[in-house]
Amino acid sequence: MPIAVQVLGYLASICIPLAFLPQTLKTIIKRETKGISIIAYIIYFLGCVIFLIYGVLLTDIPMIICQTIAAIFAAIILIITGYNLIKSKGQDPKQGKKEQIKSGMKVIKDEIKEEVKDLKKSKETKEGDKK
Repeated sequence: MPIAVQVLGYLASICIPLAFLPQTLKTIIKRETKGISIIAYIIYFLGCVIFLIYGVLLTDIPMIICQTIAAIFAAIILIITGYNLIKSKGQDPKQGKKEQIKSGMKVIKDEIKEEVKDLKKSKETKEGDKK
């Protein structure tokens, strides 16, 4: 493979995940995740992991670099978002770890259901405006 093509691959593997660096840093520093779509970040994270596996299977170093960095950034945002959701719902600290995990997963599941409901409502509103 020509060196110019390899350089392009490495540049892209750095630039693409860097686009998510500002959001990741802002989330880490401010711990503010209101308005972040947990569904979008779950899908994005899964896509990164799948592309990472694909890159490993191809031994494509630029893809491995890109998807590793992007998956780490997405995971950080997902963890902080999940933590904030659970914290905002007032989880009982007296619960055992197993119960805390169960109730935390329920909070996240409920948030995803709420996002889906909002998306459907938004779609219906837009369709109503077109008529």
